[in-house]
Amino acid sequence: MIHDIAAAPLTFSEAQRRFLGKEDTPIAYLDHCIAAIESQEAVVRAWASTRFDGARKDAQESAQRYRAGAPLSLIDGMPIGIKDLISTRDLPTGLGIAGHSPMTGDDSATIQALRAAGAIILGKVTTTELGGGTPSVTTNPFDPARTPGGSSSGSAAAVAAGMIPVALGTQVGGSILRPAAFCGNMALKPTMGAFHRGERLGLSHACIGVHANSFEDLWTASVEIATRSGGDPGYPGLFGALPLPASKPLRRVGVLEGPGWDATDPGAQALFNALLARIETAGVVIIRPGAESRFDAFHDMVADAYRMVGLIVAWENRPLLANLMARIPDKLSGPTLAQYEYGSKLSVVDYRDALEKRNLFRQKHAELADVCDAVISLAAPGIAPLIDDPDRAPGQMATGNPIYNIVPSLLGAPALSLPMLSMQGMPLGVQVIGQWHADQSLIAQGRWLMDTFVP
Repeated sequence: MIHDIAAAPLTFSEAQRRFLGKEDTPIAYLDHCIAAIESQEAVVRAWASTRFDGARKDAQESAQRYRAGAPLSLIDGMPIGIKDLISTRDLPTGLGIAGHSPMTGDDSATIQALRAAGAIILGKVTTTELGGGTPSVTTNPFDPARTPGGSSSGSAAAVAAGMIPVALGTQVGGSILRPAAFCGNMALKPTMGAFHRGERLGLSHACIGVHANSFEDLWTASVEIATRSGGDPGYPGLFGALPLPASKPLRRVGVLEGPGWDATDPGAQALFNALLARIETAGVVIIRPGAESRFDAFHDMVADAYRMVGLIVAWENRPLLANLMARIPDKLSGPTLAQYEYGSKLSVVDYRDALEKRNLFRQKHAELADVCDAVISLAAPGIAPLIDDPDRAPGQMATGNPIYNIVPSLLGAPALSLPMLSMQGMPLGVQVIGQWHADQSLIAQGRWLMDTFVP
């Protein structure tokens, strides 16, 4: 085991205040991050590429701004990792395809925003192949025999290992929330369209999100990016502002069960039920399936969410996969080839039907605004699976089951993964889903949950 689950996590906001007080510097902070990478990377393998020399130059320029009392933002000098699906001008984008020659492109919109805010792009963190189910080489910082999750494998692992305070991830199914759940950090999958995705616009409900070890870092990075990048074309972007919102108690919360609950480890079920009992004791009304008609109308659609996500992604990925099949078919893994074959058999009628059901699902969720403040569940059916698990069922992803996370993905709603539980010495996250554009309120509710129920 590399990390103690109780170890103090690496954060940035406190350091930034020391920079302002001339008690610390971005140079020293970056050196600490690089030392953490060099001491752990041989095992964790969270990085696809790094730019230490360029980052040191950026840190020196940041230090000069702090000395002059003129930092560019609250994340000036923040070292950050970028998921290797997001394009940058000075690092290759490998897309997680083993043996494929990476491309170097332009800065994506979020990268432009980070640079404008003075953040330090330290490198590219690993992704599963094309953000799908074929795992990267990355291991879990708490147990290298276990997966960090996917597809934002390196994002979660690097933050959990204390290599960086913040990383960008992306999500179409469960790629931000599940890795955070397995690696013990917190993550925000924002409302759909909150951050401009740049070249990542190919999948209709995909999004860019943030991994961090504190709410302050999580929200500050999110707002600093969004105010500069804006949202996706046609979307208003992230609603909310700085500073970090105060803790806000929940009044009523719906419980997401469905197929995810049936797949959940009994020990994890017991832990989650015990947490719900504590939340109820604190005065929160717990709404389970069967207790309220509008919640049931929403919850009844959860059973079809996995199929809907798979169909929509397979159809929308057809042009990308067709190009890759024409260029590098021998480099693509079995799951990617299977998605290509599935997508090639779909029709536009299939796609339209899935979109209609997605719209109805979103409508049923919007109607919950008067029923509950949020919807809560585990963020994964159990702790991180073993990488080489002899008992893994055929077709089951080595990076874990996204069954809970596909719900906020399909809804386009904001969701948090919170490190509230642990089992067998491993983290186990809790997922909280809010309403569209209620990201700031969700952060406040997440703070209340962590402050009240996590020692």
